[in-house]
Amino acid sequence: MRVRSTGLGNTEMVCQIDGLHIIDGHLLMTVKAIEPVRWRIRIVLTYNDILRLLRVGTFVILTYLVVSG
Repeated sequence: MRVRSTGLGNTEMVCQIDGLHIIDGHLLMTVKAIEPVRWRIRIVLTYNDILRLLRVGTFVILTYLVVSG
């Protein structure tokens, strides 16, 4: 996946999802940036975040898979 950080300007980071864990009732997603810097990024998703991601992302992801496949 490609990610941009405002701290790096227009530089694009290459990242990989490293894992998902349940901690204190939240979903913790760990992402590893591998280029141009090596960072570990932690993203905490609440219940509402997960529902919104499913609601917003499901159609777009399915469309992408159909068009790209």
